[in-house]
Amino acid sequence: MDAQTAAEKIVRAGYGDVISNIPSRSLSFRVQIVKSDVDVIRLVSSYNEFDGDATADAVGAILDADAAYEVTFGRANSPVLHVWAKPGKLEQVRNILKRLNPGELDEVGNDTLRAWWD
Repeated sequence: MDAQTAAEKIVRAGYGDVISNIPSRSLSFRVQIVKSDVDVIRLVSSYNEFDGDATADAVGAILDADAAYEVTFGRANSPVLHVWAKPGKLEQVRNILKRLNPGELDEVGNDTLRAWWD
């Protein structure tokens, strides 16, 4: 990442206590992740059971497969990911997310999955 994108700035501010050991954080935020922003997830290398590299790879796979309308990453106290799956793609997305071993993997709306790690 050469120049900071808006997504990177938001993730750095939201996880300042984890990424930079600075007294800056937001315990509740989400930012849209597009293909060019997938690597910002890697900034949070680990957080309890969360693995930033594995999650970035999974989101990249979901976006490469054109399986989602939208993906957001953020924090709900701990790392959280929301994926709005395209019709017929919900189980494909669910199977990819299951491999990340989130503490919770819930369907929170029509074709929308929420993965949360504590």
